[in-house]
Amino acid sequence: DARVPSRLLTSEEESAGGMRVWHLDYGRFKRPKAGILSIIRTPAVGGTPRAVALSTLFVEMLSDDLNTALSAASDAGAGWSLSTHSGGLLVQVTGYSQRLPALFEALTAELAVWRPTAPRFELFKELL
Repeated sequence: DARVPSRLLTSEEESAGGMRVWHLDYGRFKRPKAGILSIIRTPAVGGTPRAVALSTLFVEMLSDDLNTALSAASDAGAGWSLSTHSGGLLVQVTGYSQRLPALFEALTAELAVWRPTAPRFELFKELL
């Protein structure tokens, strides 16, 4: 299938908002499923082996803590993931379209305020 996603914003809107928005309707089963994929660009994630190791620890620890906080998301037909990317952190939410904005907001709000504790850091450092 050679379908291509379409851009939903003009170049000016993308520049002003600092984002690109794409849409691709699979349309096979007429289900209101969607996904949000966002890259939080930061040089702190890559570049050196130390930065890669620390960013991996950050993602693993935060994901573990969020599993509890966001566990109801899977019951509601939604999912999420965090991972490192060469340009920063990759944040992804998937599921029924009407629930995605709330899940994305909850995930990014936790990302903004979350801080690791020393005992958890030591535990995850050993696991890495």
